[in-house]
Amino acid sequence: MLKAKGTKRTTLGAAAIVALGAFGLASLAVGDVASAAPAVTLPNARGYELVSEVEGPEVYPPQGSQLEAEEPDLVTEQPARASVRGDAVTYIADPPDVGGNGSSGLGSGNQYYAARTANGWSSTDITPPATPIGATGYESFARDLSLSIMQSSVQPLLNAEPMGVAGCEDLYARTPDGALHALFTTTQTEGLCGEPTFVGGAEDGSHLVFDTAAALLPEAEEASGGEHANVYDSAHGKLALVNVLPGEEPDPNATTGGPSGTRNPPALSNAVSADGTRIYWTDLGSGRVYLREKAVTRKAVTRAVSTGAGKFWTASRDGRFAFYIEGGVLWRFDAGSGPGGERTVLAAPGAAEVGVQGVVGASDDGDYVYFVAGAALAPGATAGSCKLAELIEGGGEEEERSAKEVEQEALGHFEGRRCNLYFLHVGGDPKYVAALAPSDNQLPQFGGTQFGDWQPDLGSRTAQVTPDGQHLVFESRQRLTGYDNGGAAFVQPAIEIFRYDATRATSPSNPNCVSCNPSGNPPVNEGQEGNGTFLPVSSNKTYMRRWLSEDGRRVFFDSTQPLASQDSNGTQDVYQWEAEGTTDCPEVSTLNDNGCLSLLSGGDSPDRSHFLDASADGSNVFFTTRDKLVQADGDEKMSLYDARIGGGAPQITDPCAAGQCVGVPEPPPTFPAPATGTLVGLGNVTPPTPTPPKPKTAAQIRAQKLAKALKACHAKHDKHKRQTCERQARKRYGLAKAKKASHTTTTRKGGK
Repeated sequence: MLKAKGTKRTTLGAAAIVALGAFGLASLAVGDVASAAPAVTLPNARGYELVSEVEGPEVYPPQGSQLEAEEPDLVTEQPARASVRGDAVTYIADPPDVGGNGSSGLGSGNQYYAARTANGWSSTDITPPATPIGATGYESFARDLSLSIMQSSVQPLLNAEPMGVAGCEDLYARTPDGALHALFTTTQTEGLCGEPTFVGGAEDGSHLVFDTAAALLPEAEEASGGEHANVYDSAHGKLALVNVLPGEEPDPNATTGGPSGTRNPPALSNAVSADGTRIYWTDLGSGRVYLREKAVTRKAVTRAVSTGAGKFWTASRDGRFAFYIEGGVLWRFDAGSGPGGERTVLAAPGAAEVGVQGVVGASDDGDYVYFVAGAALAPGATAGSCKLAELIEGGGEEEERSAKEVEQEALGHFEGRRCNLYFLHVGGDPKYVAALAPSDNQLPQFGGTQFGDWQPDLGSRTAQVTPDGQHLVFESRQRLTGYDNGGAAFVQPAIEIFRYDATRATSPSNPNCVSCNPSGNPPVNEGQEGNGTFLPVSSNKTYMRRWLSEDGRRVFFDSTQPLASQDSNGTQDVYQWEAEGTTDCPEVSTLNDNGCLSLLSGGDSPDRSHFLDASADGSNVFFTTRDKLVQADGDEKMSLYDARIGGGAPQITDPCAAGQCVGVPEPPPTFPAPATGTLVGLGNVTPPTPTPPKPKTAAQIRAQKLAKALKACHAKHDKHKRQTCERQARKRYGLAKAKKASHTTTTRKGGK
């Protein structure tokens, strides 16, 4: 069974304090080395570091779970992401007292960039000031946060060079000097630019790809809108049309990657290669998948990927291999094999069997892939329809039978409907992983978005593969181990998180449950359909959060379940599961869990803690919480923390007491200049030195925030949404909010 373990954090000495500086503080005091004493003993010699500013703007938790409908006034859909190394993170918070766009609450807020240096974490507001609420915002960030993409309908936009097209909504790349460079500057129809959407780019920023219905070049034709669009590559100061057929004829009925088939965004997983020279797109008229290579050069060429109507799912990181489904068959296209490329069948169900339904993920090199099919393609699998039970109306025995089928599937009894999950090493035969239910691809929703293990949209997918393809993490309501996730009080079996290890594929305890209670007791019902355990999705179509470390040994997730003895608040906390065989989890067992479970957030805050992201190696885990995990965090606002391996530094309650300050505080770190390229790096706009504002009372601050929030509500055209928005604003910033500050000893269920 799982072991709830951890390693005690080492306390730094005075010499180390002087060397490191105080994380989150401007200066240190000699002799005052008392650090915060959280109740949690962190694993892996982790230490808490306060990332957001001390007594700074309130941080907004990321939206991305089926439970966030309970607190829509606080969460945000705007992008938040950690750098691949964990030395930087971008997040959303209230605007500062000086600067920013004044947009607060209800999914608004300003975008911040925090970087970790030898002097600690320092945050910078990177939202252009004085822009209308909702008119400007970031769409995506690169893996290392060296590149950011901003959308704005404001023309001209502050620091933009060159200026965008007058009257148009434009996309901008933010450069190291803080300037904003428009991705396009011309259009064939004055003032008509469609609604440009960033869909991917080269890792060094040399190619930036976006969709829009507008004709921005003479050779382009205006698209009909909706999913139908033109695809453009902005590179090296040039704009090129991507959706060009093999005969060099423009095709305005296109989308980058593959269409989702639902209301979710399209499949954009590696649709643009790491160097930007290969871009996969789909003709929505014929359904054929195409590859455009070297779009901005004279050597540009388009090749057909599928022979008929197909569905693009993902590609290798370099774009050489693409995985797509055509006629229920899973194919791999090799762009490196001759002028026409080479197509290989990976999984072909029989004529009477249900074909491949979706791709869960693939390795970076394209040699390994995970997919779902109704057919029995390997020993251990049983054929099923992989079709969700639906309640029909019509009366009589047919309606009664359908009602029973819906009820049975909700209880996990889905015989005849199963979806088989497979692992495949290209060149070999599929290996059976587990039997999932169709409902595992239609998990609880928010905002009309559908979640699931094989959703085409990266921002809605609840499964992830390591870069080497050897490990997979996914969600399911099915009882895949001996653990009882049913619970008689639940409407449906609880969602649990599972991990598959391809290196021990023959093990009977594979996959194993990483979120099951170490005690063996079934989940506790807190009045919801599930048990509140989930992998929080990114809600961003171009990237996923890092729930799984790149070596596959650590999994990070949120849960309302008390999975550790230190978790006493009865609400959502952040957890880590770690595979056995390490210093912190040395025991190797043959039981079905094979790992150690640890609490990462405080475990005693009456408000939810939310996992935000992690570094690729899992050494940095970022989360939001109201818990005071370091002494410097002296307010009750939501803050951003990093549970960092080898991290943590003593926090000083009074750094200059008795004149014991050490030296002069270092200035905030600036964003480094890029090593190569002109569109690499976030940049840093240095704000003017503000005059210290007169302190505001708590009532004045609430009134100001309420006014700003109501202003944002008034911009909503839908009457119902506007009324709901206003109601939530008054709930958050009205009298009820004023009383909330006195609840410090009150424990609330479910974060309410």
